[in-house]
Amino acid sequence: EILRLRYELKRTHREIANSVHLSTSTISECVKRAKEAGLSWPLPDNLDEEMLEDMLYRKSRRIAPKHKEIDFVKVNQELKRKNMTLYLLWYEYKEQRPDGLGYSRFCDVYRAWKQTIDVTMRQNYKFG
Repeated sequence: EILRLRYELKRTHREIANSVHLSTSTISECVKRAKEAGLSWPLPDNLDEEMLEDMLYRKSRRIAPKHKEIDFVKVNQELKRKNMTLYLLWYEYKEQRPDGLGYSRFCDVYRAWKQTIDVTMRQNYKFG
């Protein structure tokens, strides 16, 4: 629909965004991906939805998430130290990997990871 509105009806990105209820940046990204994939309007008849999606988004699927390289076990242990904050740990991470995650995404990924760990509390009782 985005490609039809752009190429057949000559609509602007803002008009398309309002029509399909998406952001203008999403529209721009979709049009850019279509150009990179060599697609034009009208689309070929033998092209189904699945093939179109594969042509537009195949490269983004192959990119490994940046948070896979972070050792959250170590981050969790470091946070137990006095005066240690998640911001300080992110700052150290960012010094090592300047192209890494931003602070808010780092925090989101850490919190999501923390939800996956099993919480136990050992209580030692002295009998008698």
